[in-house]
Amino acid sequence: MRATRGIFRKVMDTVFLRRCKICNSIIVEEGKRHICMGCWRNITLIGKHLCSCCGKPLQISYDLSEELNGYICGRCREKPPVFDSVCSICRYDGVLKELIHIYKYNMIKSLGCDLVSLMIDYIKSGNGIHPHPNSIMYVPLHRRKLKERGFDQSYILAREIGDYLNIPLITDNLSKSRYTGPQVKLSGNERLRNVKGAFIVQRPDEIRKMNILLIDDVFTTGTTVNECARVLKRAGTDRVDVLTLARAV
Repeated sequence: MRATRGIFRKVMDTVFLRRCKICNSIIVEEGKRHICMGCWRNITLIGKHLCSCCGKPLQISYDLSEELNGYICGRCREKPPVFDSVCSICRYDGVLKELIHIYKYNMIKSLGCDLVSLMIDYIKSGNGIHPHPNSIMYVPLHRRKLKERGFDQSYILAREIGDYLNIPLITDNLSKSRYTGPQVKLSGNERLRNVKGAFIVQRPDEIRKMNILLIDDVFTTGTTVNECARVLKRAGTDRVDVLTLARAV
């Protein structure tokens, strides 16, 4: 059956040429990927010198791996976030930024497969996440935004990560109860006000004493995931580690 599907895919790729969603060139590689190998190689991974709390890349050009183990940046020392750690896999720029925009705002749900593969490849390499999460959750969309878009991009990422790690995904517990405008053009204080009180936990008993891996697509300032971590810990969660596909650097 698998061989038959492979043959069928090759025939379909021949009849209906797959074109890269970024540069529109013909994709010659086999598989389900929606961007060409040239564009794929232009996706930049986050560097290895990071704040151990917020995952911010540190501006260091030489190897200080041992000395920087457990290093916490000035911002996290001055005002410690509620979440316990953040791991972001790629830089939110260039090809990946365009791909995420197409995925979310052109509503091409199938691009989720490409984005998930980036996250799983990173996890396979032994990097990133806190080693002992009990469950996976995700930063949810408000029902109005979900109706407009037709799918929740973070849910798709979380579902696939959960399947790969064999960790249960908790859905419909963390929810967004208040619609908020886009965070993109807001200042830091405006972002805080925009999301404060926007998330609620529906069933606190389900997550009490748990270590949660929280999934989102993009980490910008961390305001949204920090607010999610705040309500999760207020509901009784022991630990909240954050995994995002991309980070604005």
